[in-house]
Amino acid sequence: MNTLARISAQNKLSLQEGLKIVRKVVATNPNPAGFTTAELYKLAVKEPALSNFQYEVLPLRRATDGKGGKQRIPGPVPPRPDHPIRSMTFLKNAVLPILEGNKELQIVRTTRVPFNPAPSQRTGGKRKNKPETTNAASAAAPAPVTTWVWKTVDKSNILPPPVPKMPPKVFGTEVGVEEDWSHLNKRRQRARTGKVARDVTAMKLAIIKRKIEGKRIYERNMAIHQKKLVQVLGQATAKTKSNANAVLPAAAKSPTVALS
Repeated sequence: MNTLARISAQNKLSLQEGLKIVRKVVATNPNPAGFTTAELYKLAVKEPALSNFQYEVLPLRRATDGKGGKQRIPGPVPPRPDHPIRSMTFLKNAVLPILEGNKELQIVRTTRVPFNPAPSQRTGGKRKNKPETTNAASAAAPAPVTTWVWKTVDKSNILPPPVPKMPPKVFGTEVGVEEDWSHLNKRRQRARTGKVARDVTAMKLAIIKRKIEGKRIYERNMAIHQKKLVQVLGQATAKTKSNANAVLPAAAKSPTVALS
C-alpha cells in the first residue's frame, strides 16, 4: 500500500513538472507547422527538470510462468526515469491530453515535408561498373507525408459555449402533468387523467382566487393610505392657518413709521 501511494505521488509530481516543460517548449520554439509527439518528446527531454525534480524508480513487479513455476520479475524501466517526462508513452497518454482538454494544444491532421527524412535503403548488392553519385542535386526531394501534429490553439477564435436554454415550465407538473402512466392499465390511465385534470382546474381556480384577494387587499391598503394622507394634509393646513392668525395681531400692535 505504501508503494502504491509513493507511485501515485510521483506520477502527480511528474505530471505537474511535465506540463510546465511542454508549455515552455511550445512557447520557446514557435512552429506554425506544429509538432509531432516524437518531436515534442525530443525537445522536452532536453529541458532540465524544474524545481529540483527527483524521481525514485519504483518498478512494478509482475508474475510470469517460468521453468520453476510462477516467478516475480521486475517490470520495464522507462527510458528517462530521471526526467519528469520519463517516456513518450507518458507524454502521449498523460501530459498531452490535459493540454488538449485545457484548449492549449490541439491535434490536427496535416501534410508536410518531414524534418529528418530517412535515407533510402538498398535491398540488393552494389552494381558493378557504375560509380555511385554523391551530388546533392541528384538526390530526390523528400515527399510530403500526412501526419498528426500538435498545434497551439488561438483562443481568440474560440467561441464561448452556448448558454443552454431552459425548457419551458409546464403548468401542472406538481399534480402529475406529463408523467408516464404506461405501466397502468387502460381503466387506471383514464382515472388518472380525470384526477389530474380536476387538480389542474383546482390549481387555476386557487391562483385566480389569490389574485382577486391580493387585488382586494391592495385596494384596501391604498384607501387607508389615502385617508391617512388626507388627514395629514388637513392637519398641516390647519396648523398653517393658526400660525398666520397669530402673526396678524402682533403686526397690528407694532408702531408704524411716519412718512415725511
